[in-house]
Parts: sequence; C-alpha cells; structure tokens
Amino acid sequence: SPPNETMHDRLTKVTAYISEAIVQDYEVYEYVKNYYKKVHVLPIAIDLKFFKPVYPSKDKKVPLILHAPTNPAFKGTEHVEAAIEKLKEKYEFTYKRIEKMNHDEVIALYKEADIIVDQILCGSYGLLSVESMALGKPVVTFIRPDLVSTFPVELPIVNANPDTVYDQVEQLLKNPELRESLGKQGRKYVETTHCKHVVVNKLLDIYSQIEKNN
Repeated sequence: SPPNETMHDRLTKVTAYISEAIVQDYEVYEYVKNYYKKVHVLPIAIDLKFFKPVYPSKDKKVPLILHAPTNPAFKGTEHVEAAIEKLKEKYEFTYKRIEKMNHDEVIALYKEADIIVDQILCGSYGLLSVESMALGKPVVTFIRPDLVSTFPVELPIVNANPDTVYDQVEQLLKNPELRESLGKQGRKYVETTHCKHVVVNKLLDIYSQIEKNN
C-alpha cells in the first residue's frame, strides 16, 4: 500500500473531477469518505460459474489448512504460523503456505482445502475469502468489531485475530461437521451477496441515483 501522503495526493487530484466513488466495504469507506461528495459501498463481484463448491468431508482424517500471504506482514502470517506450529503438537493435519502460484493453480489447491486462513490483522475480508467461500470452504479472517454490523448478519466467516487464531482454528480442526456446515453457509452467502448478477443490479441502482442527481 502506498504511503498515506501519496494516497492523499492522488485522491485530491481525482476528486477535482470525480465527486462520487465506489468501495468494496466500510473498512475502505473510512479512508476515502472525506474526499468525495458521496461514497457508495458495493460488494466484490465474482462469476460463480467458475467456482464449483467442494465442501470439506466430515470423514477426512488429516485436514488441509491453507494460507495465502500475498503480503505476510499485512496478513499476519507470523501469528498464523505460530498458531499452526502450536496446533501441530496436538492435532494431525497438513499445512500449506501458498506463494508464487498463478490464479488457476491457487484455485485448484483451494478445492482440496478443509480450512482457509486469510488475514488476521487488517479488519475486513477480500477476494481470497470470497473465492474460498464460493468453493465451499470455511474461512478464518479478522473482521474488526466496529465493522461486524456493516456486513450481512449471515456472514459465516470465523473471526480471528492474533490472540484468538489458535482457538478458532482449533475448533475447526476438532469439529469436521462445523467445517462442512460453514462451507455450505459460505457458498450460500456468496450466492446472495457476491454473485455478479446481484452486484450488477446494485451497481445499476447506483448509476440510476447518480443520473437522477445530475
């Protein structure tokens, strides 16, 4: 992420010509709300035809945990892997850290996963979490307490921070039925919130509002 000064300069230049903006959630909203006349929140959109769900099997004896740290410091990888090492002392599972793979390779690996850990620091969820839920996987990530109410109440993400990630992953390791249940809830959530058809209709509503106001 560029320095705050750089972002301020860029946003100041852009807002001289553009009065309204679209962001993916209220975590981002806070950073740009003072630069624009109006900021719309529109969820990430994905094409579900490319994401056939593969729900975690309740009968799998050695679950697979994945973590894909595009930016380890930003995603809290140090804390994630410390918890993983501690969990290995009590449970049998496989852990893979995904790096330097193209998108198709990553998605193929996600399909094999039983638990996917996204980030535990930044306070919201992004495309990795959306794609993981679309594939029917339980997702562990950090949603800031003040942002929880800005998402639909049925959001099935397992909320974890550096202090709780051990306990949250442990409950998933101990409970294969919970893994399967959260996987199914995640798929349903993406269908109702992030499916491209749902998001496009919301986008058209935003465009209609702008047109009426101008």
